[in-house]
Amino acid sequence: FTPSANYNGSVSIPYVITDGTATATANELISVSPANDAPVAVDDNYTVAEEGTVTLTPLSLDTDTDGDTLSITSINGTA
Repeated sequence: FTPSANYNGSVSIPYVITDGTATATANELISVSPANDAPVAVDDNYTVAEEGTVTLTPLSLDTDTDGDTLSITSINGTA
Protein backbone atom coordinates (compact mmCIF):
# COMPACT_ATOMS: atom_id res chain seq x y z
CA PHE A 1 0.00 0.00 0.00
CA THR A 2 1.47 3.33 -1.08
CA PRO A 3 -0.76 6.34 -0.35
CA SER A 4 -0.57 9.52 -2.41
CA ALA A 5 1.38 12.49 -1.04
CA ASN A 6 -0.24 14.13 2.01
CA TYR A 7 -2.92 11.42 2.20
CA ASN A 8 -4.48 10.69 5.56
CA GLY A 9 -7.53 8.66 6.48
CA SER A 10 -8.58 5.02 6.44
CA VAL A 11 -8.31 2.46 3.66
CA SER A 12 -9.93 -0.97 3.59
CA ILE A 13 -8.13 -3.60 1.50
CA PRO A 14 -10.12 -6.79 0.88
CA TYR A 15 -8.38 -10.14 0.46
CA VAL A 16 -9.36 -13.75 -0.15
CA ILE A 17 -7.72 -16.86 1.32
CA THR A 18 -8.15 -20.42 0.19
CA ASP A 19 -7.23 -23.91 1.33
CA GLY A 20 -7.61 -25.25 -2.19
CA THR A 21 -11.25 -26.17 -1.68
CA ALA A 22 -13.03 -23.35 0.12
CA THR A 23 -12.39 -19.61 0.32
CA ALA A 24 -12.90 -16.91 2.90
CA THR A 25 -12.70 -13.14 2.61
CA ALA A 26 -11.62 -10.47 5.05
CA ASN A 27 -10.43 -6.87 5.05
CA GLU A 28 -7.28 -5.17 6.24
CA LEU A 29 -7.98 -1.71 7.61
CA ILE A 30 -5.09 0.74 7.36
CA SER A 31 -5.31 4.09 9.16
CA VAL A 32 -2.89 6.77 7.97
CA SER A 33 -2.42 9.52 10.55
CA PRO A 34 -1.80 13.06 9.30
CA ALA A 35 1.67 14.58 9.73
CA ASN A 36 2.41 18.25 10.28
CA ASP A 37 4.03 19.47 7.08
CA ALA A 38 6.50 22.35 7.33
CA PRO A 39 5.35 25.78 6.14
CA VAL A 40 6.77 27.21 2.92
CA ALA A 41 8.48 30.61 3.27
CA VAL A 42 8.87 32.70 0.10
CA ASP A 43 11.29 35.62 -0.22
CA ASP A 44 9.56 39.03 -0.29
CA ASN A 45 10.86 42.00 -2.29
CA TYR A 46 9.92 45.63 -1.71
CA THR A 47 10.80 48.89 -3.47
CA VAL A 48 10.62 52.24 -1.71
CA ALA A 49 11.75 55.73 -2.67
CA GLU A 50 14.54 57.39 -0.72
CA GLU A 51 13.10 58.86 2.51
CA GLY A 52 9.86 57.03 1.75
CA THR A 53 8.05 54.44 3.80
CA VAL A 54 6.88 50.94 3.06
CA THR A 55 4.60 48.59 4.94
CA LEU A 56 6.06 45.10 5.14
CA THR A 57 3.79 42.07 4.86
CA PRO A 58 6.31 39.24 5.28
CA LEU A 59 3.72 36.43 5.55
CA SER A 60 1.65 37.41 2.49
CA LEU A 61 3.29 34.89 0.12
CA ASP A 62 4.02 32.16 2.67
CA THR A 63 1.80 29.08 2.93
CA ASP A 64 1.08 26.10 5.14
CA THR A 65 -0.32 22.94 3.53
CA ASP A 66 -2.08 21.97 6.76
CA GLY A 67 -3.76 25.37 7.07
CA ASP A 68 -1.99 26.16 10.34
CA THR A 69 -1.72 29.81 11.37
CA LEU A 70 1.69 31.25 10.48
CA SER A 71 3.64 33.59 12.74
CA ILE A 72 7.07 35.20 12.64
CA THR A 73 9.50 33.93 15.28
CA SER A 74 12.48 36.10 14.37
CA ILE A 75 13.53 38.86 11.99
CA ASN A 76 17.19 39.62 11.37
CA GLY A 77 18.06 42.34 8.92
CA THR A 78 19.55 45.78 8.43
CA ALA A 79 18.56 48.82 6.42
